[in-house]
Amino acid sequence: MILSNKMREAALRFGEDVQAAREGLGLTQMGLAKILHTYASNVASCEYKGLTPQSKLFFELCEQLGLEPEDYGFQTDLVYLAKISEWRKKTKTHCEK
Repeated sequence: MILSNKMREAALRFGEDVQAAREGLGLTQMGLAKILHTYASNVASCEYKGLTPQSKLFFELCEQLGLEPEDYGFQTDLVYLAKISEWRKKTKTHCEK
């Protein structure tokens, strides 16, 4: 996928925020990866290369680290808005448990 400069900047900012939030929670990349059922290399790649909302991992990271997907939004089409809605429902249900 070819990213515009604006999208690339947002993706990199997301990676920086993921790292800061993870460290703020006292988690290692491996610890966060275990929570997300993924590899530490995926977390590291996100932190250093960034990540776009088209990735499932993007929403999982937002949920686990308390980040707002809209802060890193690259598009406002209906598919993106549906993903945000789905994420919010999942987060609300998760918080009520």
